[in-house]
Amino acid sequence: MNVRLLLVGRANEELARAVPRSQIRHVATIEEIETAILRRMTPAQKLAVMHTLWRQAWNLKVAGVRMQHPEWTIAQVAARVREIFRGAAS
Repeated sequence: MNVRLLLVGRANEELARAVPRSQIRHVATIEEIETAILRRMTPAQKLAVMHTLWRQAWNLKVAGVRMQHPEWTIAQVAARVREIFRGAAS
């Protein structure tokens, strides 16, 4: 029986030690898995993922600015986040 392992953390490293090397067919890294997934995605799917990540980054930055300036209005927070994102792009 061949075993395929995904090494992510200490628990999986311990599992890898418990399985005899002769039974391990392939040890996949996170990078290999991500690359395989990205290669199978269409451009539209990749764009959707990128947009989701961008939106998450935006929301995290909004939360951070609101914590730093609780007295600011939503418009002030949004303006500051836009300013930060524009600076990050250059």
